[in-house]
Amino acid sequence: MAINAPSSPVDSEISAHHPAANLWNPSTAPISYQSIPYARSDLVPPLPEFSPILAAVLHFFTLGVFSLIWFNKFHDSLPRLRRTDPTWTSGFWFCLIPIFNLYWIFFTVLRLVERLDEQRHLHGLKPTGCRPLAITFCVSLMIPYYNLFVALPIFGTILAAMLQEKANEIAGR
Repeated sequence: MAINAPSSPVDSEISAHHPAANLWNPSTAPISYQSIPYARSDLVPPLPEFSPILAAVLHFFTLGVFSLIWFNKFHDSLPRLRRTDPTWTSGFWFCLIPIFNLYWIFFTVLRLVERLDEQRHLHGLKPTGCRPLAITFCVSLMIPYYNLFVALPIFGTILAAMLQEKANEIAGR
């Protein structure tokens, strides 16, 4: 199915003022961003800027609780491009449900990396490059003892700093 040009006045207004207006070429647009009414970037708060080093330190000393809250809040600061994009509340609370959280941690972390990459693309920046580390982090969280001694303190701390640094680049534009 081909992506059509904006048809409504709202879509035309969005495409005239939005950095994604040139994405109507199906070969470059992964999704029809403009056609989704809840994807308007002017309706979401900006990404919060925060020190990547402080994010890493807080992640380390809170054993990941800071990152669980802080990075799930990013979901509300990014335009929802899909109906399945989590909100901050679903991203956080579903991580606390036993058994279901084994699936959800993969979903919320990888979707956050994907959404940051999409926003970086819209702002003319290179992808984050965090996806392999995010997958490694999520998989290593499933291994008993390894998750406490390697995944959270090492992979999680590095991922927290990288995600915050990449989000700061978007917020600064």
